[in-house]
Amino acid sequence: MKDEPIEEIWAIRRQIWQESGGDLDQLYETYRREQEEFIRQGGNLITKSGPQLIQPDDTTIVREDPPP
Repeated sequence: MKDEPIEEIWAIRRQIWQESGGDLDQLYETYRREQEEFIRQGGNLITKSGPQLIQPDDTTIVREDPPP
C-alpha cells in the first residue's frame, strides 16, 4: 500500500502528463518554461541538469597510448 504523500505525487505526475497530452516534447518544453520562470522569480534549483565536468588536478596523468 502506498503512503498518502506518494499517492499525491503520483496524482500530480498524472495530471501534468495529461496536461501535456502525453507528448514528451510538450512535457519537457513546459518543464523548461516553468523552471526558467522559477529561477527568474529568485528560486534556487537543488539539482543541476547536464553532465558534470570534472576538472583535472595537477596530478592527472595523460597517456597517449593505453598500457599493454
